[in-house]
Amino acid sequence: MKLVVIVPDGAADIAYDELNGRTPLEAAYTPVFDSVAQQGQVGLVHTMYEDLPLGSLTAFLGFFGIDPHIPHVGRAAYEALSMGIEVGPKDVVFRGNIVHLARDGSLVDFTAGQIGDKEARAYMATHASYQDIHHSRSYRSVIVWRDCPYSPEDFDLLAPHEHVGEKYGDNGMTYFFDRSRKGDLALWPWGACRMIDLPQVPYRLCTITALDFLSGLTQAVGGTGIIPRGATGYLDSNYTAKLTAFNRALDEHDVIFIHCNAPDEEAHLGCINGKISAIRKVDSLTYAVRRILKDRGEPSRLVVLPDHYTLCSTGRHAANNVPYGIVGWGIIHQFTEMHVLQSEEVISRWRS
Repeated sequence: MKLVVIVPDGAADIAYDELNGRTPLEAAYTPVFDSVAQQGQVGLVHTMYEDLPLGSLTAFLGFFGIDPHIPHVGRAAYEALSMGIEVGPKDVVFRGNIVHLARDGSLVDFTAGQIGDKEARAYMATHASYQDIHHSRSYRSVIVWRDCPYSPEDFDLLAPHEHVGEKYGDNGMTYFFDRSRKGDLALWPWGACRMIDLPQVPYRLCTITALDFLSGLTQAVGGTGIIPRGATGYLDSNYTAKLTAFNRALDEHDVIFIHCNAPDEEAHLGCINGKISAIRKVDSLTYAVRRILKDRGEPSRLVVLPDHYTLCSTGRHAANNVPYGIVGWGIIHQFTEMHVLQSEEVISRWRS
């Protein structure tokens, strides 16, 4: 049996007056999501924890069946793994965002206007003296402090996407990194962590994504991470390439996550219409995925599951329980009763 999980990152949200009291998910035209709800089961999943960062790392560890309460675990180390960067046991790894700043030093855009790779590489060349800064794609990079004498928790570094509008330098990052600038660009380090050995999943896992950290995290738990050509994590992401990668992965994997980052990016920017557009694109992708599963004719289950809330009103993540819908072989229609699951229960329950 195949289990396919579509993850529209950050798609869950609150209701807005400008949407006539609807959420972006309710306002978007999503005939496929609607059919999943009508024909299968729906419920709620508890993906976030009060004592852990609110974000995709916490959610995906739980989705993979791993307790997210692992000391020093972080996204940057698994971005490095995906990028082929060697990380030693004493090294501390940071994420590095290229960001846009206003003249007063306040953070305008944590993606530097969704900066292109060419411009990003040109900016990163200004940091050439730092040999362990590695550009990934768009605004993302990885910074490695070799043989770091400090523990990751010694760095009080804030996630830039959670602090748009605040002044650059109002947190501890300036104590260890030079604020080199070119125009209104700056490099914002955050997410200090070490490379941690993770438990191995007992099933054939694949994640299709635009994000290095999710690709690397999947590799770290014994699965396959795929970043298709043209996958950007934005509205212009190449969904056709993701669909092709999914079709090829079906023969060799039993659990496949298709991660779509654009709803989260648009919500962080406070763009409700952009988030609605991103959700519609994921719905269209889900139609094609469901068609492929149907044509194969083997038992399968399809899940639509956001990893967390991202609020357009604040640009931040929230800890609300996220909705899911599941349809497919062996699923009895059930709409009225809402089951609340812990994230670690998700795969084991849905694979049974």
